[in-house]
Parts: sequence; C-alpha cells; structure tokens
Amino acid sequence: MVFDRGGYFRQVFAQIIAAGFDLLTYFKGSWARSGDESFTTVAFTTPDGTVAHYELAERSIELPVPARPASAAQPAETASTLGLRLIVRRGPSGHQTPILTNRTDLTAPEIAYRMAARWRQENYFKYAREHFALDALDSYADQPDDPDRLVPNPGKAQARNQVRDARAQLSAAHAEVADAIEAATTAARQPGSGGTATVDPAAGQSLTAAQNDLDAAELASRGTASHLPISAVRPGSRLLETERKLLTHAIRLSAYNSENALARLLRPHYPRGDDEARALLREAFTLPGDLQITGDTLNVRLDPASAPRRSKALAALCAELTDTQTRYPDTELTLAYSVKGHPRVA
Repeated sequence: MVFDRGGYFRQVFAQIIAAGFDLLTYFKGSWARSGDESFTTVAFTTPDGTVAHYELAERSIELPVPARPASAAQPAETASTLGLRLIVRRGPSGHQTPILTNRTDLTAPEIAYRMAARWRQENYFKYAREHFALDALDSYADQPDDPDRLVPNPGKAQARNQVRDARAQLSAAHAEVADAIEAATTAARQPGSGGTATVDPAAGQSLTAAQNDLDAAELASRGTASHLPISAVRPGSRLLETERKLLTHAIRLSAYNSENALARLLRPHYPRGDDEARALLREAFTLPGDLQITGDTLNVRLDPASAPRRSKALAALCAELTDTQTRYPDTELTLAYSVKGHPRVA
C-alpha cells in the first residue's frame, strides 16, 4: 500500500502489516538527517526502460506505536514498537526526503522509484472517474461497515481550527498592546504629563486572555484523537457490495494498464504523444473497421482516424502490435493490425 503523508498514522501502519500487507510512505515528523558520507549514487532502470539516478542513504528506524483506545468491540491495545526501513533520497538541492517501508526484499532504488511513481495511482483515480465510470453504482446491494474501522475524526479538524483562531486572536492582542504602549508613549511626551503615562490595562488583560485561550485550544487539540472508529463517527454506516465492486474495479484497472502500455508504444510515433496519446487511443477504440481471416492470420483493419497524422501514428502502433505475433485467444490465428490506406510502417 503506497500513500503519502496524508495517510501517516502509526496505528494504521501496525494494522496494515498485521493484516499481511506491506506499506510504503513518507516519514512524517522530526527526524535526524543523514550525513553526506551516507549517500550513494545509484542508477535504476525503470519498467519502461528509462534510467533514473538516485542519491540514497538507508538505515533502520524504530517507530513507537501508541496504544489504541478501547472500543465497544475491542479492549485497549498496549503500546508497541514498529521496526521499518528508512530510505533517504537526496535531491540536487541537498533536500532530503525520508521514505518508510517494511519491505526487505526490494533494493533502495526500487523503493525510491515506487514511492516517486505513486502519482500513477492518483492519475488512475482521476482518469478512471472521467473515462471509466469509476464512481458508477455497480450494484444496489450493500453490507454493514466494519464498526472498528478507523476514519478521520471531524472533531480534530474543528480543534485545529480553534487553535488557528486562537493564534489569530493572540496576534491581534499583541498588536493592541503595542498600540497601547505607543499611545502611552505619545501621551508622556505631551506638556504637563510629567514625562509619564499609564498604559491602558485592558490591552494587557486582553493579551493574557488570548494566551490562555490559545493554551486551552492547543491542549484540547492534543487531546483530540485524529482517528476514531467509524461507529463513533457515522453510526450504522453501510458499504456497497464488496465482491462486485472489486471485480468491476479490477476490470477497469486492467483496461487502464493496457491503455498505459499502448500509450508508451504510441508516443515515439506521435509528435504530441505526451499530451494526446490517450485521446488518440480513445478515438482508436471507437473506430470502425474490418475483420478478415487470411490463412492463419486474423487481420484487424481500422478505418482512418480524424486526421492524417493520427492515422499515421496509429499505423505505426499497429505495426508494433503485429510484430508481437499475438494469437487470438483459443485459436491458432495470429493477429495482424493495420489502418486502411496506410502501408505497414517498418
């Protein structure tokens, strides 16, 4: 499971690992930077053939896991310690980025690559919502949610907002004190004042009250749990049928990964491939065409695309796909792709 600092919660780390999953995320909080002598420059070839260079350092880290509060279904858990790998990536500016994982079978460059490539997940969700109907209702059946599943506590956001407001009030109170001191200084310079003046005590009282309010707000925020069981936040919550949703999501993810692979093949043949490869593929998926069997070959002949340059790029993609000598499932027929009016691109 790969996620950024927004999902940093040590109790969840322990639950993920206990459930048999692995985690990969950024470290959050104070940490000791690695010395220059700890870093090694390594080259890593990514799955698409690109060579990436990283400056990496690695060490082990022990994270204390706070005790989980008791719930209606489970007793309180005692505090524990979680041993993880801390892999530090140093950028050209010298900035160090700490990465956490429990995986011991992957090299440090593989970890750095996977963490940097987590945006592929974000891209998938954004793209799938727009083009694959990711949020469509696949079934009306539902089931009870896990009452002990931890979710963000709305009260934590409210507590943080109160701290923010209290800090603003304290800043305003400091300004009022400065204004009161300045007014008293001006009054002390006036004739007949004897060179003295009294600072308005109300400003000092407001400052003391604002500081007390901030202390109380910070104390309340520290005492407010960041996550709570869903039974405490949304009692009676239910989930859509899991099995069908998982199946449809798997199909959508497979389609997205296939489109990714086709886009990588298409980009070298299309000048605007970095920006328009997926748009061209979406057009290609809807193009009419012909199927013709010649001997042991199944010819897939697409009609031309909306522009000659698009047809030319698709013809080059068809040539690459034909070269794979892929057989149509459950037959002895080899697939051959082409675009009408375009000779096979070498």
